[in-house]
Amino acid sequence: MSDEIKILAVEDEQGDFALIKVYLRLAGFGSDIEHDAVSWVQTLAEAKKEVLKQKPNIVLLDLNLPDSFGMETVRKIRQLLPDVPIIVLSSNADKNVAIASLEEGAQDYLVKGSYENDALGKAVRHALIRAKLEAKLKESEFRWKFAVEGAGDGLWDWDVANSTVFFSKRWKEMLGHSEDEIGQGLDEWEKRIHPDDKVATLAAVQAYLEGRASVYANEHRVLCKNGEYKWILDRGMVVAREAEGKPLRLVGTHTDISDRKAAAAELKHYQDNLEHLVQQRTAELSIAKAGAEAANRAKSAFLANMSHELRTPMNGIMGMTELALHRATDPKQIDQLNKVSQSSSHLLRLINNILEVSKIEAEQVVFEQVPFKLHSVLEEILALVGNKAKAKGLQLIINIPAELTTLPLQGDQGRLGQVLLNLVNNAIKFTAQGSVAITISQTEESASGTLLRFEVRDTGIGIAREDQKRLFNIFEQVDDSSTREYGGTGLGLAISRRLARLMGGEIGVESEAGKGCVFWFTARISKQASAESLKP
Repeated sequence: MSDEIKILAVEDEQGDFALIKVYLRLAGFGSDIEHDAVSWVQTLAEAKKEVLKQKPNIVLLDLNLPDSFGMETVRKIRQLLPDVPIIVLSSNADKNVAIASLEEGAQDYLVKGSYENDALGKAVRHALIRAKLEAKLKESEFRWKFAVEGAGDGLWDWDVANSTVFFSKRWKEMLGHSEDEIGQGLDEWEKRIHPDDKVATLAAVQAYLEGRASVYANEHRVLCKNGEYKWILDRGMVVAREAEGKPLRLVGTHTDISDRKAAAAELKHYQDNLEHLVQQRTAELSIAKAGAEAANRAKSAFLANMSHELRTPMNGIMGMTELALHRATDPKQIDQLNKVSQSSSHLLRLINNILEVSKIEAEQVVFEQVPFKLHSVLEEILALVGNKAKAKGLQLIINIPAELTTLPLQGDQGRLGQVLLNLVNNAIKFTAQGSVAITISQTEESASGTLLRFEVRDTGIGIAREDQKRLFNIFEQVDDSSTREYGGTGLGLAISRRLARLMGGEIGVESEAGKGCVFWFTARISKQASAESLKP
């Protein structure tokens, strides 16, 4: 049966779809290679086109697509396929998001990658079962509506004054009786009503006769000849009254709704079980998430400790090399010692960067809150990079409004300068001629703080658009040739992004290949509580 269904996967990431397909095949779906049961689209627009070609039996839906986001994605797919089950596959393990998805019409909610123990296969099978039950319920409701019009229902005609009732042949057959096995007394019906339903059913009849209810329609169980009870929808209306308005005659129908009741009960049982499964799965995900976070913190703590252990002997090597250089007189020996010193310095920078990343990931970074001014940050930058720029013949330009230069601020001057220094160093490294310009501006201001924007513009080699998204990943540069020609570890920009975000800002780049770069970052800095300015 699994090979006959059509599954539509709406997922914008190829890697995530590949994982979905693997687990679907393990669960027995889409195993026929010649007639693949799984279709893949990456956008909502593509999904609409695919549905026009062939309607799926089930949809596996990513919440966040290039042309749709969040709950709006569920709503749009539900409008497109109102009777097709939807399973949301999201990277968000938030219980509230899962509940919101179910409320918008999804049948299940799975966190991406959590497909072990046939979780995805079970979710698909459960959704298909539920769809069949709902279809069965709708079909039963259709039959009920058709029966109201007199097709296939049992009919009754009640003479209220004489307390006699005509029961049609179909009415009797519904209960398994032949035509001569049931008389015409009202008790023929009353005595067959289930004891648990009898009081409420007779009260409904009386309320209608006395005019306290505008219609008579009641669902109750009636005893059949074989000893089983059958669910009946009993409906009727007054067709004759006395002059005073008292009912004389009522006619109505008996509709067998046993199938509908059974389907509704089965569906309710499934829904209750599904809610339990969602709660259980959410709890399991929370435990797994906590374990993963703890493992990541342990890893970061280990790296931080190892970086400390490596840095101590490295400082010793560098110190001893410096002493040897002071005493060396042989040119060849001096050259060798200089290479040792340069290599040691490069390795120490790498160790320091790894330590920085580890601290950030282990949530061990503490930001100082000390008074400072922007002119002191710029002075430190110029002192560190001025000679580098001059040696390459580059013009170093500073653009900052005068009022910002002396604005009294409160925060971590070192961390702010660290991010800016990294961007300026990169600009000088990748610029052969021209200039490097530092621009500082204020984008937001309040009584207690300010949002500053720092831009570093260069006339260097630039970066192609397709390579820019990888720039801020750990250990990544534009390509391997950059590492060979210019050096570096690919950690500086990754650290800068994390620090910028910890300072309440963001970081980015605007560039084209061969046209230079503009690296920028923002930081939310507090103003000094005192109006007194720091002395320069």
